Amino acid sequence: MNRLQAAIMVAFIGVFVALTGAFVTAVETHGDLYDGCMQGPAPQGAAIDEQALQVSETSIWPLGLGCTWRAADGGTVTRTSNWTATVMVGGGLLLILGGAAFALSSRVRPRT
Repeated sequence: MNRLQAAIMVAFIGVFVALTGAFVTAVETHGDLYDGCMQGPAPQGAAIDEQALQVSETSIWPLGLGCTWRAADGGTVTRTSNWTATVMVGGGLLLILGGAAFALSSRVRPRT
């Protein structure tokens, strides 16, 4: 396997990893966001009543679901998705960029 083939393979692996992370995010945030927030347990310190959930939204950082609850002490408590999808998309993009850089560097020939 030459350098160009290795670079292309790394880039394709990056595409697969990034798309998998995007799919995980899409599955987690599909449908009613309120229901998504209510499926898990309320975060520690959140008020326990029917109107404690104040905001349910799609989160960009980390990728996934963001839920803001009214806290028992009067403030707010936020719970976001875990970092799995964010790490997968970020890592996939780094692999794509690395593969592209490696492919471009393998095509440059030094002058003799």
